[in-house]
Amino acid sequence: MKKAMFAVTVLLAFAVVIGTSCGKSNDTVTVRISAAGSLEKVTGMLCESYKLDNKGIKFTFDYSDSDAAVKSVSDGRSDAAFTDRPLTDDEVNSGLTSQIFGRGSKDSKKELFIVFRSDGAKTPAVKGFSDYITSGDTESILSLSDYVPT
Repeated sequence: MKKAMFAVTVLLAFAVVIGTSCGKSNDTVTVRISAAGSLEKVTGMLCESYKLDNKGIKFTFDYSDSDAAVKSVSDGRSDAAFTDRPLTDDEVNSGLTSQIFGRGSKDSKKELFIVFRSDGAKTPAVKGFSDYITSGDTESILSLSDYVPT
């Protein structure tokens, strides 16, 4: 009887381990972000804030300059880019789109943009993130990072 109970216990433990590990492997979605180095603080804060209400999202970051960040989205190496410049006509014609989400300070005319591919390459996770960034719900985060929402 003890051997049978031990065997049942081992099987149940094995089933729990298998069940929980299988569920975890598909629950995380990675969103690849490129950004101008000057936007590292605000980018990190926005992503961390988004993760609070959206479990299963993981962000990876590549910081360089706005030109390289835009090129990274264009080349498909990143899902989104944060830049401090508008897209050029050539970039728009190549299939990119951008939305303004903030500006440098109350007295600054410098605008902050989030850039995506416009060909439908947005996954549901990326679409949800872009909607969050441009929704206006980020006002307190932007103000903490020396930026203001538009």
